[in-house]
Amino acid sequence: MSLPIPKGLSAMTLALVDAIRPTPLRYFEFDQNNAGGRYWFDAERGISVRVFIQAASAVEANRRALAIGINFDDQCKSCCGYRWWELGSDAPGRDRPEVYGVPVEDYVPDRPRREIKGPHVYVHRLDGSIEGYGVPRQAALGAQRTRALPR
Repeated sequence: MSLPIPKGLSAMTLALVDAIRPTPLRYFEFDQNNAGGRYWFDAERGISVRVFIQAASAVEANRRALAIGINFDDQCKSCCGYRWWELGSDAPGRDRPEVYGVPVEDYVPDRPRREIKGPHVYVHRLDGSIEGYGVPRQAALGAQRTRALPR
């Protein structure tokens, strides 16, 4: 839908205004396939079963995913296929990071995975911060029990 051109403004001026208008930031999800029967986990890089990257576009999110160490060529040819998939340039992203409709802050994985030694979800914000979410219920209960033990 094109808007009417206000008096005194040319179509070229409006095109320039549209070009410099900030693009709303979205969250793009990279969901890891357990190629070879195992997930890859790297707490320092913020890589786990799911990775959300805040970006203005899917193209930018793909570029940032490569920069943190997500490898779109990593695959297990014998059984499981590619570990990660590059997003299509028209991928819409989300307003907020969520897993199965649950905000990542409230997400609890249904079961632990032995190779994941921390959060199952990492969120990479545009400002460079990385936040981990989603500790499995059994691991969280074990941590509570450990804290409850007398010293």
